[in-house]
Amino acid sequence: MSNDFKDYEKGINRLNEILEKMEEGDISLEENVLLYEEGIKLHNKLSKILEKEEGKIRLISEGESKEINEINFLDEEI
Repeated sequence: MSNDFKDYEKGINRLNEILEKMEEGDISLEENVLLYEEGIKLHNKLSKILEKEEGKIRLISEGESKEINEINFLDEEI
């Protein structure tokens, strides 16, 4: 498993922890703001990881699509 996937899973787990703490309501305003800030930073990092992986998937899909089109073209009778 690549580091991006590990980082993504860790980030999602931490984001869930943050949400649980904030939903409990037993924290100070200052801690709430700090958790919110951390959550936003995590969200941005996780979004970048997803964008990167989506780009890889698009490249793979486009490559397979081109290969299929090339195969179909070669199989056609002239």
